[in-house]
Amino acid sequence: MSLGLFQTREDRDVGDSREPLVSVVTPVYNGELHLRECIESVLAQTYSNWEYIILNNCSTDDTLKIAREYADVDKRIRVYDSAEFLPIIANHNRAFRLISAESKYCKVVSADDFIFPECLSRMIDLAERYPSIGIVGSYQLSGGGSLWYVRSVGLPYSSTVVSGKEICRACLMSGLPGAAHRNAVFGAPTANLYRSDLVRATECFFPNETGEADISACFDNLRDTDFGFVHQVLSYERIHDVRQTTISGSLNAYVPSAISDLINYGSLYLTEAERAESLRKLLDEYYAYLAIEAVNLKPKSFWSYHKRRLNELGFPLSKLRLAKAMAAKLADLALNPKQTVERALKRFRSTTAETETSGSTDAIRQRSRSQVLRSALGLGLMAILGASALILRQDGDAVRLSSRPSVLTGPSRTYRSNFGQAENPISENGTWINGETAGRDWANVRTIPGFAFGTESGKVKYDDSTALLAGAWGPNQAVQATVHIGYPNDNLYEEVELRLRSRLLPHRSTGYEINFRCVKTENAYTEIVRWNGRLGNFTYLNRGRGAQFGVANGDVVTGTITGNVIRAFINGAEVLRAIDNTYTGGNPGIGFYLSGASGVNSDYGFTEVVATDGSPTDTEMAGR
Repeated sequence: MSLGLFQTREDRDVGDSREPLVSVVTPVYNGELHLRECIESVLAQTYSNWEYIILNNCSTDDTLKIAREYADVDKRIRVYDSAEFLPIIANHNRAFRLISAESKYCKVVSADDFIFPECLSRMIDLAERYPSIGIVGSYQLSGGGSLWYVRSVGLPYSSTVVSGKEICRACLMSGLPGAAHRNAVFGAPTANLYRSDLVRATECFFPNETGEADISACFDNLRDTDFGFVHQVLSYERIHDVRQTTISGSLNAYVPSAISDLINYGSLYLTEAERAESLRKLLDEYYAYLAIEAVNLKPKSFWSYHKRRLNELGFPLSKLRLAKAMAAKLADLALNPKQTVERALKRFRSTTAETETSGSTDAIRQRSRSQVLRSALGLGLMAILGASALILRQDGDAVRLSSRPSVLTGPSRTYRSNFGQAENPISENGTWINGETAGRDWANVRTIPGFAFGTESGKVKYDDSTALLAGAWGPNQAVQATVHIGYPNDNLYEEVELRLRSRLLPHRSTGYEINFRCVKTENAYTEIVRWNGRLGNFTYLNRGRGAQFGVANGDVVTGTITGNVIRAFINGAEVLRAIDNTYTGGNPGIGFYLSGASGVNSDYGFTEVVATDGSPTDTEMAGR
């Protein structure tokens, strides 16, 4: 379908220079089917002062040819052709980095979507009237075939500008009334307009690699800005089997992503009690969903995805919790037989419709309603047996729902490790988040049995090897580690580090670091540092120099944070403290730094670490 608005360069105005410049970006891979419609929707805008960046991601169809055809006749369109294929979010972030320095606003238009003629003018008008706005949302028509609906519903019609902190707080707590899910008001990329200074402030505006990274970007950027909303359908999202929205929906990826956002951004908007309660509710919701899919006998690929996501979040899939959720679901089915029958019939009708659409009418007509009901009862019995065995079998393969025995649950959380296996980077069943893997600009931590050490090159400044413990941690934290130093060298800068209330996102590291130089000379030091985000962007909060501030082989170092007080200990004696109010939440971890040589990382490191966010009794463990 074409909108019939393809015009030559001479036919269109260059744009009113008095209007702020908006950068429209379309990252695209094999988009020939709908790309013309997408481009022509931009050409049809009533707002004319725009530039249009199309980034081709190594397409194998006519995508590049189509994009260049339009660029040849309108100088506002710039086409870039990537030399290497990038994952979808990385390709979006590369497109963001191509916007002009003069651009004031940035608008994503996905290649299989389009925007209605007043889209830019309506969104920019609101943003210009309220300079505090960082992101503008709008309603979006989504659909295809027989399925149609409006996205981004949730805000009252009277609300056009709301506090960024308040809307993020509402979404992290339970979502807005009437919304399809808790983050639904943030919509999809094509539904939103971003302020360009926010986009340019980071290498990765979409801050993680999940299909829901655009929602994370809202939480990341609304802490100091407001959220604007135009109560009008301004864009169209095409729904089909291969688009990211469809894939996310089929896996219910929104729940693990909501948990991830709560872990990474909850401390910015919620109290610790609120964050803990929201996390409990989300995990309950997650397991209720998994229980339903266990009864539906989802394939192994489904369980592999959710096991991986739960490991990444720091909450390995619990077969006991899943069994309880399944038992609750089956009890609900048994106690509500009318609902059960209605659901089975609905499923039957849905399957019939799908199969008839695919041309298998004769086969589906041979299945009776009684067969469907018997099948549902059989699934229920199978689920009960599976719950009793605490093992779910899919396609003949057991879904092994592993636990993490070294993490103790209860009023506090504690993790202890003596690094029992060789890993590069350290993982311990998804327990650790690493500097290069998650943060890109820093290095990973690696282990051999009984020993953890860094991997930094020694040539790049401040690319500290970093590993943080995954999952949700309380704000009062303690980390204790035993130091191993094979060859102390006063000519090198070798540091062992403890991390508190820390986070890693692409090209962003925040939190507190306590580092100890691995010598016992007058050149030794202990430092308390606050990481502010970008590589090399940190602030010294306190520094102590002299032999008493260095560490030797076998020393036990400890870092604690309680409230706004950060303290450093060597062998149980406090050597340094600092006060800072910047970060109220985050994760504990470890790190290492090397400067002045390469290839000597294994000369120093830790042989054991224990971290806790617990009660005063727990923090006494760490030298309090």
